Formats: sequence, C-alpha cells, structure tokens
Amino acid sequence: MSLAAEAAAGFPAARADVLLALLREAAADGHVPDLDAAAAALAELPPRTLVALDAAARQPGAAREFAGGVKSRRGLLGQGHLALLALLAMDENGGIREEAVVRLAARPGRLAAAMLALRSDDWAEPVRRRARVGLMWRLDPDEAAAVVPILDLRRGRSRAEGISDVYRDAYRAAHLPARRHGPARDLAASPTPPLRRFGHELARGLGISDDKELLRIALRDRDHACRSAAGHELLRRLRGRHRDRAALALLRVDDAGVRERAVEALPPMSDPRPLASALADRSPAVRAAARGRLVAGGTDPASAYRALLDKPPGRGLVPGLLIGLGECGREHDLAELHAHLDADEPAYRRAARAGAVALTRTWLPEEHGDR
Repeated sequence: MSLAAEAAAGFPAARADVLLALLREAAADGHVPDLDAAAAALAELPPRTLVALDAAARQPGAAREFAGGVKSRRGLLGQGHLALLALLAMDENGGIREEAVVRLAARPGRLAAAMLALRSDDWAEPVRRRARVGLMWRLDPDEAAAVVPILDLRRGRSRAEGISDVYRDAYRAAHLPARRHGPARDLAASPTPPLRRFGHELARGLGISDDKELLRIALRDRDHACRSAAGHELLRRLRGRHRDRAALALLRVDDAGVRERAVEALPPMSDPRPLASALADRSPAVRAAARGRLVAGGTDPASAYRALLDKPPGRGLVPGLLIGLGECGREHDLAELHAHLDADEPAYRRAARAGAVALTRTWLPEEHGDR
C-alpha cells in the first residue's frame, strides 16, 4: 500500500494506523520529494482522519519507532520541513508538540492551520495556549476551510473551552471594519456542513442575511443546525404582520423548537385552520402551544379538533389531530377516537389508540388507598 493508494481510497479514518506508518516512512527517508509527498497527503486528510491519526501518533512508545528517542525527534524540528513539523505536532512528548506548534504558527497554508486547530484543545496547557494564539491569525478563507471542520469535531470537549466561538469572533472582527462580506458568503455557500454553519453564523453577525434569505435557509438548507439557527434568528428579528407570516411559514421547519417558538409568536387565534398543522404536530410541545393560541383567542381547543376532524385539511394531519383531541377532549370524544380504531390506515389506528389512552387518563379517577 502507498500514499497514492490511500489517497485514492479517500484516506479513511479506519486506516489511520496504516496511513501513519506510510507518512513516517516517507518522513524517515529524509528525501525532499518524500517529505513533500507526506506534506501533500497530510494536507488532504479529511478532518476525522486527521483526528484519528493524531490519536494513533500519540500512543505511548509509538514515536520511538519513527525517529528514536526524544532527543532524536527534537533534532528533526530543526530541519523545518512542513511534513516533519506536522508529524511532530502529534508527538507523544508535550515539549516536542509545543516546539512544533511554535514553528507551525510561523508557516502559512492549510496544513499548518489544520495542525494548530488540532492542538487547540491539547491536554498540555502550554501547547494549547500557543496553538490558540497562532490560530487567531489563520483568517484566510482557505485556512478557515481547514480549521473550522476540525474545531467543529472538537466542539463540546472540556479542553476545547469555546475555541470555535473565539475563532469565529476573531474572523468576524478581522472582516467587519472593511465590510468584506465575500468570505462569509463563500463559507455560507460551502457544501461542507461545518463550514456552512460557520459562514451562516458570520453572516448573521455581520448583518448581511436579510429576512428572505433567513427564511430560505430555515426551510431548505441541507444542514439541520443551519435551518434551526436561521429560524430562531428570523423570529428574533421580525415584528408585526411580517412576523406573523414568517411564523406561519416556519411551521414547516423540521426543528420542533423553532416550530414551538413560531407558534408562540403568533397572535391569539379563533380560527383553527391556520394552526391545523401545529395542532396536529408530532411534537407535544408544539401541539400544546397551538392550543394555547386558540385559548387566548377564545376558542375551545377540543371543539377546534372536532371541526378539523370533521373536514380534515389533509389526510396526513388526521393522526396528529386524533392524538391532540385525546390530549384536550371530553369523555364524549372517546366515541370519535374509537371510530378510528378500525380504520384502514395503520397510522390512524395507532393515533386513535394513543389518543384514547391520553383522554381516559384525564377523566378516569385515580386509584387511592389500600387494595
């Protein structure tokens, strides 16, 4: 197996051990073409593979097979080749990692930026601090494209300490004074979800996403996090009738939190038809919020469910309406639910059973006392 073959296979993360051996073999030869090939391979690694490679490289004793003891490996730092610096930035020895990070901070390009991002949550505080300082200068869009996916993978780790937000703020501050919005737009259009999320966050912070764009993102973006963030931002911005129209449109978003907030943003309603999808929503919180809008408008939710079931706006809403009726109906509504227990559609039967269970729990007396 060769580096070229691994590249053709897409550098799978499951083969990190094999890839590490090939990279170290190329680096150990010391020939510039081999080092260049190793650097090129490292620069093309998918973020998950780079993280897996880092874990494999820092196994105790693994580095000695590459270049001997600590003194020998530290001597390689003086050669200054990017491939050697990248490999030594993943060394098991914290001092070597720190020196490699210092040298990488002075080198331009995607590989150096990616390695700094990888070390930004290093367990050794000096390494972590130096990597973070160097990372704040890596604001070229090409470098950001290498940094952001790695930071996204490390998000939530205790030592990450919000580095994603710190980097985003640094990127935003660098582009805000001159109003250079092109990088933010380019990142927001990226096919890579972490980059697109980062670009959308920048665009919202820079104020270059208008309401129409936010609605388009909330309804159509391929990434769930992008859709949710755009929906919440749109609801935060809008006022008056524009807010009402946007809130009704956001009832089609697949994030239940956005749908619930959209319902709560609507004015009190007496007509249940505009709220039909929310009253039949798969989320109990959204259904409850929709019933709250009806109560505020002076309409009894149970009567609204009866009216909608009498003439359903759509067959797909019937199961949700049955469950909703069970949540707020009266004892006599049990007949309506029982009528659907023999329906041809399995979804109707399941919903009617769930609605009947919910309804009986509301009016059956609780059992008390000893048996």
